[in-house]
Amino acid sequence: MKTVLKNISYVVTNAKFSISIFIVMLLFSFGGYQLMKINLLKNAQNFGDNLARTYSLEQQSNFQFYSVLLSFGVSIVDNSEPEEVEEKIMYFFRQVENLLGDKTIDPYLVTKNDVVALNPWDGDDSYDFSSAVWYKQAEAHPGEVIFTDAYVDAIYHKPVITIAQKCASGPVLAFDIFPENIRFSSVLPDKDKNISFFLCDKQGTLLYSQTALSYSDAVVRSYVKDLFQRIKKNELAGYSTSIVDMDGHRRGVYYYEMPNGWTSVLTIPFRVILRDLNSFVWLFWSLVLLLVVGMAILTWRNICNQRRIDRTNEAVQVLGNRYYAIFRVDYGQERYEIIKCSDSTGSRLARTGPYADLLRVICEDLQDDYIQEYLDKFTLSNIRTLVTQHVREFGGDFRQRIGNACRWVSVRALHDESLDSREVILCFREIEREKQKQLEEHTLLVNSLNKAVQSDKARQIFFSNISHEMRTPLNAVINLTKATKKEEHVPPRVTDYLNKIENSGAHLLQLVNDILEMSRLAQGKAELNLQRMDLRDYLEE
Repeated sequence: MKTVLKNISYVVTNAKFSISIFIVMLLFSFGGYQLMKINLLKNAQNFGDNLARTYSLEQQSNFQFYSVLLSFGVSIVDNSEPEEVEEKIMYFFRQVENLLGDKTIDPYLVTKNDVVALNPWDGDDSYDFSSAVWYKQAEAHPGEVIFTDAYVDAIYHKPVITIAQKCASGPVLAFDIFPENIRFSSVLPDKDKNISFFLCDKQGTLLYSQTALSYSDAVVRSYVKDLFQRIKKNELAGYSTSIVDMDGHRRGVYYYEMPNGWTSVLTIPFRVILRDLNSFVWLFWSLVLLLVVGMAILTWRNICNQRRIDRTNEAVQVLGNRYYAIFRVDYGQERYEIIKCSDSTGSRLARTGPYADLLRVICEDLQDDYIQEYLDKFTLSNIRTLVTQHVREFGGDFRQRIGNACRWVSVRALHDESLDSREVILCFREIEREKQKQLEEHTLLVNSLNKAVQSDKARQIFFSNISHEMRTPLNAVINLTKATKKEEHVPPRVTDYLNKIENSGAHLLQLVNDILEMSRLAQGKAELNLQRMDLRDYLEE
């Protein structure tokens, strides 16, 4: 009896131990599952936020490029004579079309009396541009580049985005961008085809989509509109928040709002994010193996993220290698920090210090003719003024001693308003070859112009001299003919011949006078001969 009781007690004890081990393993498995799930969701949020930001920055860069083109067109309008505006702006439109591709954008210039468009349409004359939203915004913010949300265009009757800027001389230059022409160089990997990407304006209108959801445009637009409203209500900010898509699948939502109010949205199915944990639910008893696999997956993901970071750093390094010196300038505290510089400059400067020391050392290497120009452009007061005026990049070209030689360098000050800092980046890049080529081209143009002027002057002198030389014998022919006609006993037939000689000589003299007149016109000397004439007699002659 005691042995049975002892065996029962042993079995119970082992059962309790086994149950305890099972419970501990279950708890560890559940805890490990939850921990991995949280990590995966956080990694997915980090990946999704970064990818949405990448798409946004790419599109923002595209619009900055459009803004630069628009501002360049505005400068053409403002710096041209009124009679030259149409010809020059049409040439600019054609160059923009060649640069961006056919019908990527629709450029046009709206004046008080006319519309100059690359792609004119029949309703240009009757359409009231002053009632358009983009025109009102441009009028309200002269000199600034404005962006509209998507709206249905009155000409093409389809969604369009307009960027516009009012010229100082009055007209408004505008580019129409069609949402279907929006493109991204970044693409999702093939294995992530279930990831959906949407680009919305600040009203929630869908501008671009990249999704595997096979539904009509109207359904997808309604889905994205609802998603946008929930984002604006801050309902989807947490890493564990999700939505249920039209297929009934849970999705994580990641987004980034651009400075112009547009929002890029990325949705990833939870089954994609958590697909590495599917087997964990059924094989919880292999906790160690799953933990190793889980750590391997996390390590692999971290390695992939690190690779992305390394590739980004490599790209930044490539950009940085274009400059032989880079400084961060805090114009608020009037200090600098060396990011990169030559050995000779670094030996004379501390890693950080007052901005006046940096100015002094840089001016020591500049040629004397360029020191004052550099000081005028890169004083702290001028930097503050330009930053206040929202100038993002400014600078100039200078002659600087690099080693034992003087070379052309380009110095640029860069400011990014989105970073909300009181700093500019000061970059130095050698441009000796580019500058020499530019100077050679300028010299070639000047020489060509001088040769053309000399050739034109020689032609005018030739026409003037030859015309005067021809008039002398012609006058003799005409006058001698008149004198002969006055002689007595001149036969009628000879008189007729003399009249024809006189008329032909007068006609040839008129041609010579016309040549002289053309020469005077070319020199800007125009004279009008206002006298009556008999058209019938002229035609008979």
